[in-house]
Amino acid sequence: GKKTKMGGGFTSAGRGRGRASKEYGATQFPARLNTEGQRYKSYEQTLKKFEKMYKDADTEFGATIDEQGFAHKLIKGNRTSVPIHGQKGQIILHNHPSGGNFSKADLMVLASGNEKGIVAVGSNVKKDRMRYSITKKHNFKAKEFAKAVSKAEWPKKFSYDKGADWWLRKNAKTYGYKYSAQKIK
Repeated sequence: GKKTKMGGGFTSAGRGRGRASKEYGATQFPARLNTEGQRYKSYEQTLKKFEKMYKDADTEFGATIDEQGFAHKLIKGNRTSVPIHGQKGQIILHNHPSGGNFSKADLMVLASGNEKGIVAVGSNVKKDRMRYSITKKHNFKAKEFAKAVSKAEWPKKFSYDKGADWWLRKNAKTYGYKYSAQKIK
């Protein structure tokens, strides 16, 4: 058959306005995710609350949560990034105002840290809001994954989101992670 032309690759979002502002990297109150009449007792409930809180945000926010859904950090970023890292076993939640898939920076944070996973949820998107998720398995190959992300290519006919989705699905078993992309309300 015909050979598919490859191109694309992971990129990091541009430096958005406000990067140098006093608010960039400002700590918010993580209790906002832990309260509302009750303490959330599951990862899924906290994730849904995060999605609800930031579904219309045009600024990135990031949170770190443990397996029980308890939020430890909540940080404000700017339009294209948020400076957040978690502790061992935690999951990083953050929103993408563009609604897009993981950036190269997101994947490098995952590869270089002790976090269990990372989630990107679309915000400020009226149609086809998505949730992208990567969770490390016990056999996650961090160095190999980081190197592969830096060299990643996908068929040129794909948009960034479709290409990233294609590459992440194709390489999940090789590098030891679970990846998913799903529409959310």
